[in-house]
Amino acid sequence: EFSPLPKFRLNDSRPFVVVEVDLCGPIFVKSVYSGGVEKMFKAWVVLYTSAASRGVVLDLVKDIGAGTFIRQWDKF
Repeated sequence: EFSPLPKFRLNDSRPFVVVEVDLCGPIFVKSVYSGGVEKMFKAWVVLYTSAASRGVVLDLVKDIGAGTFIRQWDKF
């Protein structure tokens, strides 16, 4: 069970109206679609956190370029 939030932190806004973004990694991921050959790929985790609620969304990306981040942000 979560602890209650203070009154000044409560508002009527929807979740993920105010978002904090972080990037962590690299991590190594095993491909399951490589046709029997086990390949390891480097990946990073994009962490979206809602400032209005306690919601968290994790996304996996294969590089940390600006273009990749913008494509992930548009999907979010």
